[in-house]
Amino acid sequence: MKKVGPIFLFVILFSCSNEHPAATELCDCYTLVHRELESEKGNQIMDSCEQLLQTNINNLRGTPELDIFFGALNNCR
Repeated sequence: MKKVGPIFLFVILFSCSNEHPAATELCDCYTLVHRELESEKGNQIMDSCEQLLQTNINNLRGTPELDIFFGALNNCR
């Protein structure tokens, strides 16, 4: 829960940029998963990525930021 505050603040501060910082962080997480895909560590990282995705969605739900987040996330996939 301590990570949610800084992530949310980071999102607010950089929300006007072309990229969304939370989406960039999540894309970096998925990159790590692909590097470790065949190992047990890959499964653990994927679980963390999915938790980060849900946290971001919950934090941004009901705001225009959610559309920006998903747009940026789709660009990096």
